[in-house]
Amino acid sequence: MNKNQPQTATILSVLFITFIVTAMPVNAETENTWTLSTLDLDSSITRVIAVNDKLYIFTQGDTNQTFLYDPLTNALLSKTSMPNPRSSFGIAYFQGKIYTFGGVNWWTYMGITETYDPASDLWQLETSMPTPRGQITANVVGEKIYIIGGHTGGPSSNVGTNEVYDPSTQTWVTKASMPIPVSGYASTVIDNKIYIMGGSTNLPVNGSSYTNAVQVYDPELDSWTLGTPMPVAVTHTTASHTTGLFAPKKIYVFGGTSPKGMDPIDVVQVFDPSGGGYWSTTTMPSPRFGACSENIEDVLYVVGGASMWALGLNPKDLTVQKFIPIGYKNNLTSPKPTPTISPTPTPGATEISTPSPSLTPAVSPTSNTSTASPSPQESALPSSSPSPAQSFLNDAAIAVLVLVVVLVTAIILILVYSKKSVYSVSLHFILA
Repeated sequence: MNKNQPQTATILSVLFITFIVTAMPVNAETENTWTLSTLDLDSSITRVIAVNDKLYIFTQGDTNQTFLYDPLTNALLSKTSMPNPRSSFGIAYFQGKIYTFGGVNWWTYMGITETYDPASDLWQLETSMPTPRGQITANVVGEKIYIIGGHTGGPSSNVGTNEVYDPSTQTWVTKASMPIPVSGYASTVIDNKIYIMGGSTNLPVNGSSYTNAVQVYDPELDSWTLGTPMPVAVTHTTASHTTGLFAPKKIYVFGGTSPKGMDPIDVVQVFDPSGGGYWSTTTMPSPRFGACSENIEDVLYVVGGASMWALGLNPKDLTVQKFIPIGYKNNLTSPKPTPTISPTPTPGATEISTPSPSLTPAVSPTSNTSTASPSPQESALPSSSPSPAQSFLNDAAIAVLVLVVVLVTAIILILVYSKKSVYSVSLHFILA
């Protein structure tokens, strides 16, 4: 056998393995990292909701403008504005529609319920919430939407009220009240339980009214329990959670204001519900309060908010901070197809006029028929991209293939160095 044969076989084997490995898709996302994008908007952001891998952004001001944001391209599309402008309202996505509840307009606390259909770009008026209030969130569990806590205006006006909306009948029922009435809290749903975290127990907000309490509501039992307190008491904060699909199931509470000087903080408080539940902390790029957060494919987006107080006013922050959570494992780097949304008629719903209303000290919801103002239509992302599950299986298959190649190459090298001829080795593997 040629004395250079072993060296040649080694070089060819290394080149072959290098080719296979470099051809594999590379995970471009590193866990516990942030990426910053800036939005071209004129007004502060009041609420955000994720729909089909994109974000619907609602601004505040004389009109609640509505925008569709694509995180993959950083593009914004203008949509029909919310008919009744307000801030600090509850928002949820359920069965193809965006539901908005209550809120505040010029110190008027509202109970209005409006829905937005992304497919038709139309708003509708539905049954108002029994208790007008602001500084609230909306959470979907099963077929119902839960609006808990908030404040109704004036000092000491926080309530623990728990009102539940049934979209199929447009009716409300009252459930067990929250033990510690708070507003400005963070909230999310995990394992069909609603977590209410932090917030302020009183108005006006001051350091002594901040809480680190974690209140957990079980809709099935209509009962409350107190969870493990957060490390830091905060209000004007936001929360989202990872689902366990591409990152371990955890709750993330982003920023807020802390009791010490009422200053915004950059702390991210992370709750792991496994093993009885415990908290840890990390940080975000800059201090932030009053932001919104959403989950898309277990990547978390923190949108808007403010990084400082200025003479009692909140300077607007028009950024999207993309956070790759702890333990993130998704190798999917290409855009995913966006499912087609079909208009969903709601029983008894009344279409609302879509022209932008004028801002007045007190807003009374109106209900008259109109059509949506013209706006750019949402375009679907490329449909040729694989689904997350397909991408994961493809990557796993490639990893197995590489392992097989490495093992086969190792066997060949062993046989070559044991002075077997290349012809014998090849014949052996062909006959096998």
